[in-house]
Amino acid sequence: MIPDKKSNAKGKLVIFYPQGIGNFFLTIDSVVSLVLAFDETIIYVHQSHTAEIFKKLFNDDNKVTITIRKIQLFQSLLANNNDVFVIWENLTWKSVVLGAICNGKCVGFNLRESKRKNFYGRLAKTLGITVVPVSKNVSESVWARSLLTQLGVVHNSLGVQMLHKLVQRQSFPIGVNDSRVVCLHLGCNKNSSNKRWPVSNFVAVSSLVSQFKFKIYVIGGADDIAVTAAYISEGGVLHENFVDKCSLLDTAALLSKSSMLISNDSGLMHLASVLQIPQVAIFSSDSFCSKNIPLRTHSLSKFLGPLNAVDRFPPDDLVSDEILKVLECV
Repeated sequence: MIPDKKSNAKGKLVIFYPQGIGNFFLTIDSVVSLVLAFDETIIYVHQSHTAEIFKKLFNDDNKVTITIRKIQLFQSLLANNNDVFVIWENLTWKSVVLGAICNGKCVGFNLRESKRKNFYGRLAKTLGITVVPVSKNVSESVWARSLLTQLGVVHNSLGVQMLHKLVQRQSFPIGVNDSRVVCLHLGCNKNSSNKRWPVSNFVAVSSLVSQFKFKIYVIGGADDIAVTAAYISEGGVLHENFVDKCSLLDTAALLSKSSMLISNDSGLMHLASVLQIPQVAIFSSDSFCSKNIPLRTHSLSKFLGPLNAVDRFPPDDLVSDEILKVLECV
């Protein structure tokens, strides 16, 4: 799917990309921009469902290698004199060592402001490793663009375009033919359960949605099985349960045919934004800030957080009102 590389490509690139799917959808344009600018690319990803999308995005290009095994990446680094090595994580001893392996030619770190002057930062500077810092309130996408500038790579918007084409070609989940569907994603990052809106609130919202003659599909991965079971046991309206039954691309295809998504601050929230699906996302006090809100949003979408420093979530009636506004328009 990727266009032909430019004749003035920069050589070989290795991308260390351990983030979750939310970060991936925020930075997909930057990743594609990097791949286009180099003769050969190796991308390491931590999660298999992210690897699935990378592989299908670049499946026509034999100059792009996707791996979820670190040992393969490290062997490549040791065996080749890479022109550029890009690592997408906070500055640690591991990243400094890897930068040294690559002779420090150019290493981009997602380095938060508070860590800029720590031991590893000084060590990286001593080794001549280029560090691209980012303040704590800047989104992944902004940092990624600053990295492109550092590498002399022109940013483009082909990543999102390629994702849309990929989703359009994806076969729709079997047995799903409904035209009026609202998707619920009840979970969030398994290490951030404090960001999860109470199940009882989702149950109440499901009753509201069903009054408008929409069918409710619950989506998510294996980490969302328990919270989905709780939703069902508390009487949440459910027409189809796709939790842990769809690949990430299947979920994208399902979302693309849906009228709306209601979710927590999660990776699927970012996926819906890239696909331009109307949504209402509920943020907790731990995650509600500008850098966590998707860049590309549908005009009807709302991202709701607490109204004061005391509350953990936005008021229930505010969430219901915003959901009603979207339902009346879709």
